[in-house]
Amino acid sequence: MIESADGCIGPAGEQRAWTTAYLKTPLTYSLGKQSLVLTNDQGQIIFRRS
Repeated sequence: MIESADGCIGPAGEQRAWTTAYLKTPLTYSLGKQSLVLTNDQGQIIFRRS
């Protein structure tokens, strides 16, 4: 994983830190026709086709 050093602060920095931590933990994923679901101990992220 690569992360830039652009220095996000405030809510954007917090969101970036959470996302980085989430993606560094082991994930399981499910890929369906209309969605991709990423799951780990921290929760789920669901990507759906629009």
